Amino acid sequence: MYNISSELTMLNQKYGLVGFKQKDGYVFYGDLKLNHKYNGIVLQNDLYISMFVPFLYPNELPIVKDITKKIDCTFHKNKNDILCLACDAEMFLDLKTRKNVTISDFIERYLLPYLYSYTYYKKCGEVPFGDREHGAVGIIDFYKSYFNLANRSTALQFLEYISLKKYRGHNLCPCGSGKKIRNCHGIDLINLIKKIGINNVYNDYNMCLEEINYTKQLDKRKKC
Repeated sequence: MYNISSELTMLNQKYGLVGFKQKDGYVFYGDLKLNHKYNGIVLQNDLYISMFVPFLYPNELPIVKDITKKIDCTFHKNKNDILCLACDAEMFLDLKTRKNVTISDFIERYLLPYLYSYTYYKKCGEVPFGDREHGAVGIIDFYKSYFNLANRSTALQFLEYISLKKYRGHNLCPCGSGKKIRNCHGIDLINLIKKIGINNVYNDYNMCLEEINYTKQLDKRKKC
């Protein structure tokens, strides 16, 4: 298991973050500084954050909050000022394929690019690295891309299959190909579950359903 305490001094020296041990992990506070260059554009910014890192990291992901509420609500930020850095499944896959993963990896691969994207967006009116949709659409688009599916509805079917049904190689693949799943998307599906865990896929599925149902209810109210 990754030892967070071994990285405390470096996190303070490199990023100005101070860590405090809690029951289930560490909470880091600090003014994260940005001074990066992309496409010839150098951007500088700072963001005062709190970051909770579970003891089980990277099997559980850090939670980062915008303490001073600096990031616009129209950008990728969830309720309670939690930053939406990327799709959870995407981060799990990335971090778990890296050897000797550290908190610095998370900061460098997700938190600093997020701050740069926001700063670039405020300056240039667009994001520099491409922009995945926020919320349910972004989650569904990740699974659509991972399984190389034709549309979002099929990706949602995949999420439902993984979340609610046990894998059976002789079952028909939820992509609609007519093939048995072991002869179609079975290997990719098994690898996904091994790397990110069935509970995380289930959470993604429930989050998507909640948002979809909420949107439908709003649409009904507008029509009434």
